[in-house]
Amino acid sequence: MARRRTRRDGAIRFEMAPLLDVVFILLIFFAVSSTILDKNQGMNLDLPSAKSVKQQVPGVVVRIDKNQGVYFENQRITESALSSQIANRLKKDPKTKVVLQADRLTPYSHVIRVLDKIRLGGGYDVVLEAKVKAERS
Repeated sequence: MARRRTRRDGAIRFEMAPLLDVVFILLIFFAVSSTILDKNQGMNLDLPSAKSVKQQVPGVVVRIDKNQGVYFENQRITESALSSQIANRLKKDPKTKVVLQADRLTPYSHVIRVLDKIRLGGGYDVVLEAKVKAERS
């Protein structure tokens, strides 16, 4: 909190150093917290829905958009590079799950092709992600 000091002439003076400290702490807080935001931001996928959906599983995220573009951790990559990316990530942590998110308009054959590339990279613990199906009354 800013302290007030009076000078001999009676004028009040605010100390700026504590105020700047608080501003920099807030700046650091918002910079760090913005990097922790949900990984799903930035790509608009229309996931298929299911009643048995559980909460999100942590892991490496592979996405397929409706134009059949493949993304590994929000970076667009080719299908041929996917196996090596998965293998590199699993070398660091072999227990890592692979979360596959595919737009509901993506052809099934393309999803299977990407799933095959994931498995060729050693990713056998694959989770197919969906959104929660709304209950109709």
